[in-house]
Amino acid sequence: MSTLSRRSHRKTRTGCVQCKKRRIKCDETKPRCQKCTNHSIQCTYLSSTISSSSPGGNGSPSSETPPTPFLAPERHPPITSEQPPTTPSPPLLIPSTSSSQVQDATTTTNINTNNNIEDPFLGLNMADLELLHHFSVSTCYTISRKPELVTLWRVTIPQLAFSQPFLMRGLLAISALHLARLRPSRSETYLSQAALHQDSALRAARRAMSRVTQDNCNALLAFSILVVMFAFARPREPDSLILIGSMEHGTAEWLLLLRGVHSILLSAWEHLENGVLSALFRVTAYFPNRHDEHGNGGLPSTSASASVSAPAPGLAQAAHWTPELDPLAELLDLVKAEQEGEEEEEEGPEEKEEKERQFQVYAHTIEELGKVFSLMHDSHTSMSDIMRTFIWPNRIPQGYISLLSARKQQALAIFAYYCVPLKNLELYWWMEGWSTHLLSTIYRLLDERHRLWIRWPMEQVGWEPERQI
Repeated sequence: MSTLSRRSHRKTRTGCVQCKKRRIKCDETKPRCQKCTNHSIQCTYLSSTISSSSPGGNGSPSSETPPTPFLAPERHPPITSEQPPTTPSPPLLIPSTSSSQVQDATTTTNINTNNNIEDPFLGLNMADLELLHHFSVSTCYTISRKPELVTLWRVTIPQLAFSQPFLMRGLLAISALHLARLRPSRSETYLSQAALHQDSALRAARRAMSRVTQDNCNALLAFSILVVMFAFARPREPDSLILIGSMEHGTAEWLLLLRGVHSILLSAWEHLENGVLSALFRVTAYFPNRHDEHGNGGLPSTSASASVSAPAPGLAQAAHWTPELDPLAELLDLVKAEQEGEEEEEEGPEEKEEKERQFQVYAHTIEELGKVFSLMHDSHTSMSDIMRTFIWPNRIPQGYISLLSARKQQALAIFAYYCVPLKNLELYWWMEGWSTHLLSTIYRLLDERHRLWIRWPMEQVGWEPERQI
């Protein structure tokens, strides 16, 4: 009887992991053993081959290494302080620099001295950048309709603002108000930003006003225009008369600054006229210059003004009288007639002198308003509609502001006529609604007799009071 002997076999300890797990003999065929091929499973020999062919591979796979997919996804190196985070990079337009070169450059420039990831926006105020961007692509186009002035606000003035922080903050403040109007859902955020920037701008501008130089005079002039815009663009108070301070007496802060800036800038007028903002000075003879305290033009001589012993300067010299000034001449007649009708025999010299002084204030105020009316109807003027409209608040007597603050009936009636040129500015977002707001406020403050005085501006503006049912 023959004895069957077991066929000898060669033992191995280097078979693939998959065959070891299945407790079968591995034929150790590389790069993939036959058993793994027959069963369509991944063989660790293939992984080892790929690993050993890579730079730094040692060619001997560890038996504990787990199997990897056949088409492994591209592996990205770990994020270090030199790398921005996890988003896949777009295709390079410029060949990348080797890691050793990056390391050398990093060492040379002393960038990133620790292993923390640096914030790419560190040092950038994104809220302010949003405001500056909005000003340059949107708000600048809402300040003037004249192409040369649009370019001034879009290019020249922002460039100027980089060297004058108060002007930059003024630009950001008006941009924030514009965004508050365009994006009501975020209006509170933008209004808060506007207030903060404007407060800082006003403080810095006052410091600059104490020392006017050729370097800051242009910025102060541009800022004075932004101050006017901000005063009208911010949310209105219910009974605001705009020229009066919030404490119901005295001059509004914006008007004080406007008048102060223009008074100080007289010393730099020639530099301004020939400087980067020269486009603002292309005006007609109606615009008063620095040598003429009262300017030319005004109202025609009327019976009322002729009877005044010392008429307001310019009233009797109507070099540019037009029929459009008739309503103002009639208003002046009403003011004078009321003054004469209120004279009493027992009035002493002081009372009469005070009445005469008040009339002179009213006459001068109406005369200045006449210049605005003349410019409104002058088709040859190159002055911007904003500049010609705001000549008046900049040049009215301080005494008139006091009378308006005291709610004097004649002062209120005169102010109603200013709503007519204001109405022409309502194509600008920051002026919308002001003419009707002021007229309705003035109408409430006037008695029945003086309400008749303002019928003409009410008709021109297109406003009438609500009828009581």
